[in-house]
Amino acid sequence: MKNHNTMNYRNLTPDEIATLKAQGNFADNWDNIHVSNGFVASCINNNHFSGEVHIGSMTDTFLSHEDITLPVGISGSWIVNATIGDNCAIHNVRYLCNYTVGNNVVLFNIDEMSFIPDRKVWIEPMNENGGRRILPFPQMTVGDAYLWARFRGENAMMKRLEEMTLRHLDSPEGCLGSVGDNVVVKNCKLICNVAFLEGAIAEQCIALRDGVVGVDCHLEHGIIAERFLLGEHVKLEFGLRLNDSVVGDNSTLARCEVGNSIIFPAHEQHHNNSFLIAALIMEA
Repeated sequence: MKNHNTMNYRNLTPDEIATLKAQGNFADNWDNIHVSNGFVASCINNNHFSGEVHIGSMTDTFLSHEDITLPVGISGSWIVNATIGDNCAIHNVRYLCNYTVGNNVVLFNIDEMSFIPDRKVWIEPMNENGGRRILPFPQMTVGDAYLWARFRGENAMMKRLEEMTLRHLDSPEGCLGSVGDNVVVKNCKLICNVAFLEGAIAEQCIALRDGVVGVDCHLEHGIIAERFLLGEHVKLEFGLRLNDSVVGDNSTLARCEVGNSIIFPAHEQHHNNSFLIAALIMEA
C-alpha cells in the first residue's frame, strides 16, 4: 500500500463544514479533519469523526463486489484517528479506529475495525507451549516464518531478526492497522490489529485478530482467526478456526481447525480434517 503523505491535505472550508453538518455529520473538532483537494463533502453523510482524520479525493462513481454496489463516500460510520485514501466506499462501519486505508477500498457493515498502536503481536507456531514464537509483519513469507521458528538456538540471528522486524513494524508499511488498495471487507463482526494487503477480501467473518491477510486472499463464511499470517492467494472458508499459524501461498483451509502450525504453500485441507496439535507441514 502506498504511504499517504498527510502534508498534501488541507483543513475544511467553512462551506464544507456547513455542508457536512447539514448532512448529519458530527466531529469532536472540525479543525482535526483534513482533506485532499479532490474531497467532495456531499459524499459524506451521518458520520461521527474523532481525533485526527484524513480523507482523500472522491469521484461521483460506485465500487462493486459480487452482489453489492456502493457509492464512493462515507456514511453511517464512526471514524477515529484514521487516514482514508482516494475513492473509497465506507458505509455502516460502527467503529473504525487507528487505521490507514488505501485507495478504492470497500468497508461495509463492520461492527468494529481497530488497531492498538505499540502492541506487538507474537505467533506461537510448532509448539503449543511456546518457545518458537515469531513476529508477523506485512510481506513476511512462510520462509521467513520458518527461519524464525526453526532456528531458535541461533541467538545472534534471532536478535537481528527481531531488531529488523520491530523497526519495520514501526513504519507505515509494516503497521498491522492498514488496508491496502482494492481491498473489500464486508459483513464482519470484529477486526483488531489486522493488516490487509492489496486485493484481499474478507466477508462474513466472525473475528479476525492480530494477523496479516496477504495479497488477493479470500476469507469468507464464519471465519475466526487470531495470531496468524497468510501468504498470497490463500482461501479460508466455511467456519474455519485458525490460531497461531502461518499459511503459505495458494493454500485453502475450510471446515476445519488449525492451531500452532506452519503450513507451506499449495496446501489443501477441508471437511473437518483438523490440526489440533502443533505441526510443520512442508511441501511434498
